[in-house]
Amino acid sequence: MKFRNLQDFQNLEGGIEIELLEKYIRDYLLFVESDKVEFEIAIEVLNDLLYLKVHDFSVLSEEIAEKILKGINKNYTKEKIDYLLSEFEDEENEDLYIKYDILLDCLVMISKSVDVVSFLNEKIAISKNECEKNELKECLETVEFLQNKPESTLNDTILDQILERADSYFFKKNEKIDDKNLFCGMRETIEEHEYCYTIGWRLKSEKYNSRKKLTLFAGGGKLMISKFSEDIEMAGSLPDFDFVRDFELKIRGLKEYWELEIEYEKKKINAIKTILKKTSLEILKMVDENSKIIIGNEESCELNQMKKDLLEADVSCDLILKPLSKKY
Repeated sequence: MKFRNLQDFQNLEGGIEIELLEKYIRDYLLFVESDKVEFEIAIEVLNDLLYLKVHDFSVLSEEIAEKILKGINKNYTKEKIDYLLSEFEDEENEDLYIKYDILLDCLVMISKSVDVVSFLNEKIAISKNECEKNELKECLETVEFLQNKPESTLNDTILDQILERADSYFFKKNEKIDDKNLFCGMRETIEEHEYCYTIGWRLKSEKYNSRKKLTLFAGGGKLMISKFSEDIEMAGSLPDFDFVRDFELKIRGLKEYWELEIEYEKKKINAIKTILKKTSLEILKMVDENSKIIIGNEESCELNQMKKDLLEADVSCDLILKPLSKKY
């Protein structure tokens, strides 16, 4: 395929095999250099190209990733970065700041193939711009997280089955809407848990869009798909709630309850009976053969307060979450 202008690269469609995509990226890097495309435009189109890869867990070769990193490093000058970040608080020029975020996303995208960590640490060390430093540090955290994340061990058959179940779920949920607004699962986001799989999703029409060109939906987390039943459920977005654990309990007919385990010591009985609002005799009857007082409750709020009060009174205790069979 011959590329005559920038638009030709922008017109490429997603689902490109890694070898062919690398050829297109080589052509693009040569085109950018020969046509002297402005850096903020060049980096955005490059980012879009990186997301056109077929979703098969393939990664760029070291050779092409090195070319990209060298290109970024060559153009990563104080003047250009200050220009992109100078409008950080100016809503009218927010697009410039987004271009810097796109640049960092390119680094994340190539981080499995080339040493991006050294590049980021070097830029953090020499930067005098606090905004730039903060952004670089966040990028570094993302890169290190991805590098430490275990590789998927699921075979293609299982991955395809999970993807098919996810797409079928969305189709049945949204039969009456047009294809443009239909959701689809993202194969490379599939993760295995003890009793279920999770998979990320987005609009089908944006399947190969770059991160900054996605329609965001509030309140919807990953799709949770049972390993042994037909159950499928979407996680929520509460930061402190373990939706996967809750789903895995539900599909096994279980629920959770909280247990407060208090270490009983005779010399601390006054503190215990005050906090538990019990008499000495009642407290003694609650002590088991392990010298512990066990209090169970489905809600954690009251037990959390008890735990706090007991610890302040120097009484050893622990709050434990346990599964319990449901009574139907």
